[in-house]
Amino acid sequence: MNELLSKCPFCGQTATLTRTIKTDIWNGDEQSSTFSIRCTGCGCETESSVDSQETIDKWNRRTPDESVIGEIRKYSIDGADDSTFTHYVPVAHGEELHFYDNSPEQAASDLTEFFIRERIDKQRQATLD
Repeated sequence: MNELLSKCPFCGQTATLTRTIKTDIWNGDEQSSTFSIRCTGCGCETESSVDSQETIDKWNRRTPDESVIGEIRKYSIDGADDSTFTHYVPVAHGEELHFYDNSPEQAASDLTEFFIRERIDKQRQATLD
């Protein structure tokens, strides 16, 4: 089933579909189950849903004509002592965010946090209008 999942839109890693089953504690009968998808790289995750196909469709949905609204850029910087430093920079809407991270996972986490804050700000603005 995981082969049906697109790669993570934030870090490009694979994702896994998880089924959570709630059972009756007395007889062990299944009461309900939900599905969610989580990135194996940065850990971003969908909301739980009772329909596995709906969960897969939500994960695979991308904004049309804006395939790259977020990305991670890798920079290698040569040091004075012949060492090389690697930094990962989260990029949102084509603009580099102001911080540099030492791992792609941290950069993906920072980028996810940026988009969450952006969505909250838009929702807050919509309630004020």
